[in-house]
Amino acid sequence: MDENSYLQTPPIQPPIEQPPKATGPSAKMVGIMIVSAITMLFIVGAGAYYAGQQSIRNNPDIYPTPVVQISPVTQPDPTLLPFVSDPTNKPAEKNLSLYFNEQIGHISQERHMIPIEGFSPALLIQMLPGMQESDFANAEAIQGMYRYQNGKLSFEKNAEPMHSARDALSQDGYATVLGNLSQRLGIPLTDSAAVDQILNQIK
Repeated sequence: MDENSYLQTPPIQPPIEQPPKATGPSAKMVGIMIVSAITMLFIVGAGAYYAGQQSIRNNPDIYPTPVVQISPVTQPDPTLLPFVSDPTNKPAEKNLSLYFNEQIGHISQERHMIPIEGFSPALLIQMLPGMQESDFANAEAIQGMYRYQNGKLSFEKNAEPMHSARDALSQDGYATVLGNLSQRLGIPLTDSAAVDQILNQIK
């Protein structure tokens, strides 16, 4: 007898059954759906809050619309007659000094003599040879006053600390200079044409 016939045949194992696969959504998908739902609720709530605030603000009983009144601002025309727009009845040069200053600016551009920090008497005399030191008597500067005594012009400071433009004429100083020129040249300050006549004589 063949010796292999004595070997026992191993028992046949039954097949192992696999558990059925889940067909529903995974845990990751469920988490994404929850986050999306929370986000949508937040957006809807924020929109409702904003709409409510706008409704309150548009309610005139709660937030009345302010009424803004704008008053017209009119600037006096320096070319007008001197006493028309001046209720205090100041001298004519007070009203025409703006025009005088403006024309000096035009002349400085034409002659390429534009100062960085305003005109001092020395610069004006250099640009307008017809001017004299006496024309600056009692003229106000940015930080001082010009005095003309014994044929000499001097500067008196009146503020500390001193600015680099301390000796430049102020707007009141231009008015004083214009009045001095009017008296010296015998040209009454009646209108802007009189200022032009003065400038033509000192150019």
